[in-house]
Amino acid sequence: MQRPGISYLEKTLESLIMFTSDQERLEIVIALYMADENQTYVDFTANDIHKKYQKYLDSGFLHIFHYHEQTFPDFNSLSRTFNDATERVTWRSKQNIDYAYMFMYSHNISEYYIQLEDDIQATPNYFNKIKSFISTMNKKRVKWFCLDFCNLGFVGKLVRNDELLVLAKFLLMFYNEQPGDNLLGYLKHIKTQFKDIRHKPSLFQHVGVISSLRGKKQFLQDGTLKKKSSKKRFYNDNPPANIETTIETFENHFPENPYGLSDEYFWGISPKQGEKFNIKFLKPEQVTGIYIKFGLPEQPDDILSKGKLKISQNCLDWKYIKNIHQRVINLDGVYSNWPRYVQCVTIEVTRTQSIWMIIHEISIFTKREISISNDANKIKQKRVQNKV
Repeated sequence: MQRPGISYLEKTLESLIMFTSDQERLEIVIALYMADENQTYVDFTANDIHKKYQKYLDSGFLHIFHYHEQTFPDFNSLSRTFNDATERVTWRSKQNIDYAYMFMYSHNISEYYIQLEDDIQATPNYFNKIKSFISTMNKKRVKWFCLDFCNLGFVGKLVRNDELLVLAKFLLMFYNEQPGDNLLGYLKHIKTQFKDIRHKPSLFQHVGVISSLRGKKQFLQDGTLKKKSSKKRFYNDNPPANIETTIETFENHFPENPYGLSDEYFWGISPKQGEKFNIKFLKPEQVTGIYIKFGLPEQPDDILSKGKLKISQNCLDWKYIKNIHQRVINLDGVYSNWPRYVQCVTIEVTRTQSIWMIIHEISIFTKREISISNDANKIKQKRVQNKV
């Protein structure tokens, strides 16, 4: 589906391809349903995919298909449920029909079917893990209708080929009543599977923020795949400071988040040239090192593509330190060209970018902190000696 200003499709395809071998691709078919109603977008995207992945289309590993809009009902007369806005009711009703078309197209292509979306990232060795989990369930003679390989919505739900037409008919019967994942849950109960059967951890992570429903933003992620990153700093908090930015902030991903020791982070919307991320210490500090980490494992491209790191004694006269164009800035040790005392550190955007920016961590090392670290090491060594 077309999303305003962004597409996750190619990255999704790349992850599905990258984590499979040539031999495994002989056992897999990726069916890509172009579900958008804009025929120009459908034609352009399909042609682009054909150019980039022609060998996979020729081998049968990748299929692309589309249903003409005339095969859809009139969505203007649907009744509202769940107190959803009319636009959302239309969106989820069409989505249910899209799912049904997916199931009908995919029927008899393979032994099993797993539902994915165009804004997910696969994890390494996902195919073998799926096969192994199915084998384990079958050996244990577990009665199942649906297996879960992701905790979110309809993503990662696997059914047998024989159930696809049943699932398609059920969704078409109640397409305008409830969201698809709710309907799947009801059918699961009808099929006497009363508990979810999940592979842990999940094998697919949701990475999209911009929804195909216009105006909707969502940051839904599978908690079993979230990685808590260890911080660079171990002994002290950063020096007390005020953190401000002129970059538009997404929801509660505030600029002060990466400056603390938690796993929270700053998420800025499409940084523009000249915008800044400022750190102003409450008192001048003898800064001996700066560590800044952009992006997340699940959002690796959300970095600052081009910027500058600068410091100042008085927050007026700035000294250029380093260009920024990579995920990690790691400036350790005492730099002879740094001012003895620093009051402000700033990250300046030097080129506008459409990709959002995540700052996951900012660690500021000071002369006092090095002393604390050394003292801690001495205490640790003394304890070891005494114990021996």
